[in-house]
Amino acid sequence: MGILNACGRFAVPTLASTFFNLGSVVFGVTLGFWMGPRLGIAPITGMAWGVVLGGALQLFGSSPACAGSVLDSAPASTGPIPACATSSL
Repeated sequence: MGILNACGRFAVPTLASTFFNLGSVVFGVTLGFWMGPRLGIAPITGMAWGVVLGGALQLFGSSPACAGSVLDSAPASTGPIPACATSSL
């Protein structure tokens, strides 16, 4: 997400964090309290899996945008920060 911020793209990192928070809560409550007794898992275990699934949602939500933005990899000893380029994926 830092790459996207450096390229001036702020919406995707913001939404990815929102996806993580909402995904963690929704998956955690679903697995921990609603499906937990049916699956035979403790509520805290369901909440832990909710955090893992929320993180996966954040990763897969921001990956396409990260693949479309690449930084110029030429080393610069002095001068401005290398400009961001958009790849043609």
